Amino acid sequence: MQNNVIVQPMSPVTGFIKSQMIIDGEEQRYNSFSVSNMQNIDRSFSIFQKIYQVSVLVSLACIHIILLVLIYKIYTTWRMPLPISLAMCWTLWSIAGLFVAFVLLKCVVGSVVAGQAYPINSWRYLHKLWLRQLIVSSFHHVFSLPMSYDSIWPILLRWLGADIENDVKLGEISPFLSYPTNLLKLKRGVTSFGSALLVPAEITMLGNFRVDIIEVGAHANLGNGCSLLPGSCLASENMIGNLTRVSREANTHRGAVLIGVPARVMPFKIPSPKNTTDQIKLIPFWITCLSHALSKYLLLSVYSFGGLFGGSLLHTIIIWAAFRWDSYIHIDAVRYMLSQLKEDHRIFITPFIGNTQWLVRLFRILGADIGNGVVLPEFSCLTDYRLITIGDHVRLNAHANIQVSRSMHGLV
Repeated sequence: MQNNVIVQPMSPVTGFIKSQMIIDGEEQRYNSFSVSNMQNIDRSFSIFQKIYQVSVLVSLACIHIILLVLIYKIYTTWRMPLPISLAMCWTLWSIAGLFVAFVLLKCVVGSVVAGQAYPINSWRYLHKLWLRQLIVSSFHHVFSLPMSYDSIWPILLRWLGADIENDVKLGEISPFLSYPTNLLKLKRGVTSFGSALLVPAEITMLGNFRVDIIEVGAHANLGNGCSLLPGSCLASENMIGNLTRVSREANTHRGAVLIGVPARVMPFKIPSPKNTTDQIKLIPFWITCLSHALSKYLLLSVYSFGGLFGGSLLHTIIIWAAFRWDSYIHIDAVRYMLSQLKEDHRIFITPFIGNTQWLVRLFRILGADIGNGVVLPEFSCLTDYRLITIGDHVRLNAHANIQVSRSMHGLV
C-alpha cells in the first residue's frame, strides 16, 4: 500500500494498492484530492497533550482503585458465607462502576456539535472523542451487568442527551456509548442486535475526524455486525443486514432492506410490523441485579466445592444442561442467571480450548453434529447447536460465525 490511500470501513484490502486510491468495498477509485494540502499538516501531539493523556490514564486507574477499596471495606463489614459476600460485592462493584462511567460521560466528556471536524492532535478531539472511547473501554466490564435489551439502557442514553423514543431495544450498549450520545436519534420501535456498531467519527480528506447525527427511523432493525457511519439517516421499517455498512450516501425509503459494503437497497421489502407480537421482553433492573448476584453466588459455590478442575467440569455440565433444556425455562430471572454463567464459561474456560478438539467435543455434547478434523476458533462461533451440522475437515477462522436464526421486529 503506497501513500495517501483511504480505506473505507469494512472494506477488504488485498494486493498492491497505488497512491491516492480510495477503497470502498470491492471498488477502488482514484482520489482527485490534492495531496499537497496534506503534506504540511503536523499531526503530532504537543508535550501538554501527552501530559493530559497520561493524567487521564492515572486518574482512571485511581478511580478503579477507589471503587475496589470501597467494595473491600463493605466486604469486611459483612458476616456472611464467603460465596454470598463475594457475590454481593461483585454486584455492588458492577453497579458502582456503571454509575461512575455514566457520570464521567455526562459531566466530564459532555456533548459535541454536529458537523464539526477535529484534527487528531486537537484538544477537542482528545476531550470529546479519545476520552469517551477510553472511558467506555475502561468500564466495559460493568456494561454486562444489565442483560441485552434491558429497559434501563434507553433511560440512561436519554440522560446523556440522546433523542430516544419509546419501545427501543438495544442488544449491546457499548457502541451507543462510544458514539457522541447527543447526536443519536432513535425513533419508536428501533431494535439493535449484537455487534451493531456506530462509528464515532469519519475521516475527512484532510485526515480530520468529523462527527454528525445518526437518525434511525421507527421500527428499524440493525443486524448483527452492521456499521452506521456519522450522517446516516434510515427511514422507518428499514432492515440493515448483517455486516452491512451504512453511510450518509445511502438512499433509503420506508420498508427498505439494505445489504452490502457499501449498503445497497434490495429489490424487496420486509413485512409491516403491524399485528405482530414482540418476543423481546424488557426486564426490570432490580431483577437483573438480583439475578446477577445469584449467578455469581452459584459460580463461586461451584468452584469452592469442586476446585479448579472439578469446578470447571461442573460448570461445563451446568452449561450443557442449560442449553439442553433451554426451551423449558420460562422464568426471566433464571434465564438471565444462566446467561451470566454461560458468559463466565466463555471468558474463563473456552479461551483455553479454542482451536482444539476439546471445543469440538464440547459442541457435540451441546447437540451439534460435527464431523472429523474440524477446527473451530472460539465458543461464540456457533449458536443453536442442535440445529447445526458440519461435515469433515472444516476450518473456521477467527470471528467467523454460523447463525441459524434471525430476528425481525422482535420476532425470532
